[in-house]
Amino acid sequence: MSLLNHFNESFYQTIELCQSARVNEDILFAWQESGLFPASSFVIENKLQINSYLGITEHKEQIEYYPRGYLTWAQTLIKHKIESSTQAFMYFGNMYQQSLTQLVHGLPETIITSFTEDLEESIQTSWQYFFSR
Repeated sequence: MSLLNHFNESFYQTIELCQSARVNEDILFAWQESGLFPASSFVIENKLQINSYLGITEHKEQIEYYPRGYLTWAQTLIKHKIESSTQAFMYFGNMYQQSLTQLVHGLPETIITSFTEDLEESIQTSWQYFFSR
């Protein structure tokens, strides 16, 4: 499998993400500028040289790829009308805590404590990781 096939099968290109989320690219970019949505995980820059009867021409194109799970986050922003990075972080933190609660349910208290003792720091680290490339 070629690298481009892998990206096209495992990730969304910007236009695909926008179409699936039913938003235009301007909204996606505004979300990114506002700290609501992560940047693409991969950017591929193709440099093309085309040889035709018109002669040789060169073109560049950039393709941005987003993990497929980002569609869920885009839908969350729309559904809950999240408009600020503070709101987004609060929602993310709540979902993180709910998931952690489900994960540790029924485990011994000592194990639960190891997961929850630095919870705020863990949420902040995960949030930053979510937004890093």
